[in-house]
Amino acid sequence: MLSLIVRFSLLVLLALFPFVGAQSEPKDWSLIGLKFGQDIETANDIIGNYRDDLFIRKHEIAFTYSDGVQMVKTDPFLSHLEAAARDPQETLKIYFSAPPREQRLIAVTRVLVPSNPPTREQFLAALTSRFGEPSIAYEPPRHSMSAPLRIKYVWINDHVKDCYQMKNTDRVLRGPSGALGELAIYRRLAQQGRAPSSLAMCEPVFEVLLHGDPVVHVEAAMLDTGNWLSGMEESNQWLAELQENSSKQREKAGEVPAF
Repeated sequence: MLSLIVRFSLLVLLALFPFVGAQSEPKDWSLIGLKFGQDIETANDIIGNYRDDLFIRKHEIAFTYSDGVQMVKTDPFLSHLEAAARDPQETLKIYFSAPPREQRLIAVTRVLVPSNPPTREQFLAALTSRFGEPSIAYEPPRHSMSAPLRIKYVWINDHVKDCYQMKNTDRVLRGPSGALGELAIYRRLAQQGRAPSSLAMCEPVFEVLLHGDPVVHVEAAMLDTGNWLSGMEESNQWLAELQENSSKQREKAGEVPAF
């Protein structure tokens, strides 16, 4: 009877946490129907129809730059959507590319607390059968010896692992500020020959972090790494142009006081 209960709970969990099939391409990756490249309206409709009890928040931010005298803000834009619910506890964050590009989905993070936790072996077996063998598996550091064991599984093409190793989804998915900092890391690694010479070679990554055994907490993230970084590079160039134009306009409007 216990075996049947555990098996049933695993099926329920995987129904709530759909993964793509084995040998699938990143363009086919999906979390609750959310995929790379979707526009804001489509993503908003998907999470709006996913669960009736979701509380959805919109997070808007703006870039700032200097005209040489004062700070200037761009028009605000949507950084990400955040949706949360209880019973079962779940949190979704959906990130979009920043201006000047058209805003499209570039990342999704998802956190689940299973009502009936399966074992890690069962969870991994189900993931592998539907998603293929993970490219990387490792144990992140524990904050204390009493903390439950955590195992992270990563799916990414072998020849672009350097793009994955230069980043950490937990750290950089904080909107444009995180991405801009990551660009500096990328450029330094590329100069050292430790990362590809082109951002286009950085392909998407999908990762799952399992807490405990049985699994009492699940974190997942999919990130369109190349589009995310190259988009932020465009944002950098755009801001530099805005700053230059703004400085020129301010200089033209300058007035020398009479003496």
